[in-house]
Formats: sequence, structure tokens, C-alpha cells
Amino acid sequence: MSPSVSKIKPNSKRNATSGKKKSRNKKPTKIRKSNRENVAELLQTEEIDVDIKNSLTFRQGDGVVTIKCPVDDKPSHLYVISRYKMSNIENVLVKDRWKFSEAIIRLHTNDNHPLNTSLNQVIIVIISMFSG
Repeated sequence: MSPSVSKIKPNSKRNATSGKKKSRNKKPTKIRKSNRENVAELLQTEEIDVDIKNSLTFRQGDGVVTIKCPVDDKPSHLYVISRYKMSNIENVLVKDRWKFSEAIIRLHTNDNHPLNTSLNQVIIVIISMFSG
């Protein structure tokens, strides 16, 4: 038995040393727009409701009820308070828990609003309970 020897043809791709490259007909590449540019175009072309509203959303029977009221001045704070029953969200992914909320309050306030001061005090008490 003689050992097998592979022979490489001189014109094979492995042995090719010529510097010639084949030119391919490439299509011109499209310039892609960034998400920021796409959103900017949408904002300029579409009419978007920019009215800021306070809202209360809650479950009633089989449906969801949302009550909205406009905010007079431009708000400086937004509070979002959600109420859940722990038994309803026990085996639900965190990102999907909002679907099972009993009620959600979105409240816009200004610095000089009396409710803003009260809510800030409540939040400070809650934060101090957890950090102390």
C-alpha cells in the first residue's frame, strides 16, 4: 500500500495567486434613517393630541372605564398610582402586570398645587420607611 497524495491543480482556487478580483454589480445602498428622524417626520406630518389630562382608569364588571379631565396649566409633576390584588398578579410577568391592575391614577400637578405638597410628603414618608 502506498500513501495517497493529493495533487493541487495549478488553476484551482486554493492555489490562485492572481490579484484580479471579479467585480460584482452591486445595487446602490439605501440610506437608512434613524428612529429619531422617523419620529420627527411623524410628528411633523401627523396631528397628535397633546392635551395633557389627569385620568382614573378602573375595572368595572368585564370592562375598563377611564375618566379623563384636562389640566389647566402645564404640569411639572406626574404621579402614577396603581392598585393591584396580589392574587391576580402572582404568576404574571412583571411587564404584563399593568393589564391586571384594579385601578390606575395618573395625576399631573404643578409646583404650587396644594395636592403636590401633600403627595410629596407621602412619598418622602414611604421612601424613609424603606431606606431607614
